[in-house]
Amino acid sequence: MGQYYKAIILNYKTKKPQIVFDPINWNDGSKLMEHSWIRNSMIQYIECLLEEKPRYLVWAGDYADTEEGLDNNLYDLSVRQTLSLSPENFKYKWIDLRKDNKYLINHTKKQFINKKEVCRNPHNKWWKVHPLSILTAEGNGRGGGDYCGHDEDKVGIWSRDLIGVARRKTEIPNGYTELIVNFYED
Repeated sequence: MGQYYKAIILNYKTKKPQIVFDPINWNDGSKLMEHSWIRNSMIQYIECLLEEKPRYLVWAGDYADTEEGLDNNLYDLSVRQTLSLSPENFKYKWIDLRKDNKYLINHTKKQFINKKEVCRNPHNKWWKVHPLSILTAEGNGRGGGDYCGHDEDKVGIWSRDLIGVARRKTEIPNGYTELIVNFYED
């Protein structure tokens, strides 16, 4: 069966779900590879929030491991006491989804990714996988629609880390190293 995912921003202090993005509310499929592409409106919106300030981020799968000391995983916990954002939220309507943030920044690991360099598919130049959802995914490989392809060993390595975005390389703090990934499926 297919595994469903939600993008979850965690609370700074408690690291519990604070803001949830369900791809269904954005007219996308819930499986990881149904919504993990460049120019996807939900991912672009998340990038806009990360541009305002870095946030702890995870793409939680419904087949992921349960949380330590609990009977539920993060996907299930995200249903309770969270703000679920969708395009219909009047408060968030005016974010410009045409913005193109070039760099993803992991402040926890002091790494960055240049999206223009990693989003190349040698088999299909039009289909470009967005690295943010893949790098922060938990539970990958346990259901249909999960990512299975090049650089699969890097899936989830940024999960629950403090993530930000930038348009210019000069906005990346000194001492951060570039992480090279190129996600594509054969």
